[in-house]
Amino acid sequence: MCFPQIIKEDDYLTRIGEILKSLKPYKTVEKVPGFDSEDLYLERYVRPENTANIVILHGFTEFSEKYTEMIWYFFSLKMNVFIYDQRGHGNSYRQVDNIKLIHVSSFYDYVKDLDSVIENQVKVYGKDLPVYLFSHSMGGAIAALYTAEYPNKIAKSVMSSPMISPKTHNIPRKLVMWKANKHGVRDGWEAKFPYAAEFNPDVSFENTVDGSEVRFNTIFKLRLATPQYQSSSATNRWMWEAINVQDLILKHKNLKKANTEVLILTAGNETVVKNKLQLKYAKKINNCKQITIDGAKHNLFISSNEMLESYYNNIFTFLS
Repeated sequence: MCFPQIIKEDDYLTRIGEILKSLKPYKTVEKVPGFDSEDLYLERYVRPENTANIVILHGFTEFSEKYTEMIWYFFSLKMNVFIYDQRGHGNSYRQVDNIKLIHVSSFYDYVKDLDSVIENQVKVYGKDLPVYLFSHSMGGAIAALYTAEYPNKIAKSVMSSPMISPKTHNIPRKLVMWKANKHGVRDGWEAKFPYAAEFNPDVSFENTVDGSEVRFNTIFKLRLATPQYQSSSATNRWMWEAINVQDLILKHKNLKKANTEVLILTAGNETVVKNKLQLKYAKKINNCKQITIDGAKHNLFISSNEMLESYYNNIFTFLS
């Protein structure tokens, strides 16, 4: 199979404009119901000759528009692409009024939203073609839970820097959970976790977890221009759920029953999630291949030329 050519950094600004134009005839934007009938912002890219479906699950604080380049790569591989802003993110339903905060009552709400999208969007517009997942960071936690809950629904799953567990910066995991619970009970579960980072409109590229400056600048301009994309701080409940999720994943009763083929891509220079937990998860499931991209930062899909080529070629080979 001939793989799409990865866009070089010095040509990125020109090519991303061309990509937007080429995708436009196939792009449909809708507000679709999540599991509880609350609106999720969704984009789908479908054409009759495509041979598979892929759902993209973005990470914490992210949004669908961040993935335009990736959508084009998958669409070029003859896949129907479905991507949506997860609840509490972007243009989707929020349980809290403060759009800077990201809140969810349970990580299983994310899982149930994904199943609603697969049943009511992917299987309707993508017919009976095989279903793949691509997930990044927080999205990886959702993918891991989903493939355990529904062992036979997903054919292949690509997990990019999956958040089996977030790093807690040398603070014991149980202590972070205790603090989240303490503040949740005292201040409210929908209140900001006191130690959570806030949106910084003046952040410099060097202080990010991105590896490509031109890609970072392009996406950050979208965040600056769109208040809904500036969500940046976890609530007490989101933090408690994020720390607890490793137990939900690693102790799931169906972990060995999933029939999904899995590719885990690990960032060599990881500062956001625990790589050791990715390796532990990989050993616990069937049909898993794990690859480390040496020197790459957490946001693997926003890497420099050489790392990005390695990253995508591994993905394309796996999916083909």
